[in-house]
Amino acid sequence: DWDRVDLSEWIALLESTGNMPDGETISIDSFTGKGSKLDMEGDRLNTIDRTLERLDDIDVDGVRSEANDEMNLDTGYAGASGS
Repeated sequence: DWDRVDLSEWIALLESTGNMPDGETISIDSFTGKGSKLDMEGDRLNTIDRTLERLDDIDVDGVRSEANDEMNLDTGYAGASGS
């Protein structure tokens, strides 16, 4: 229950030490790409570009349709007749 979690002390510490990200310093690249600590070799793509690259040769609609065809889900619905 995230309503019961109080992060105000952590936020205050980030702000008082100058480590609180803002709109000027935060970006998808700083989190997941070239600005990320995970960018060991200096050429890391951000998560959006990596995902698009992975999906480049995949027919997503075809895979979705195939998965739908393979699912045989019995919902117990008897149809419009109500029987």
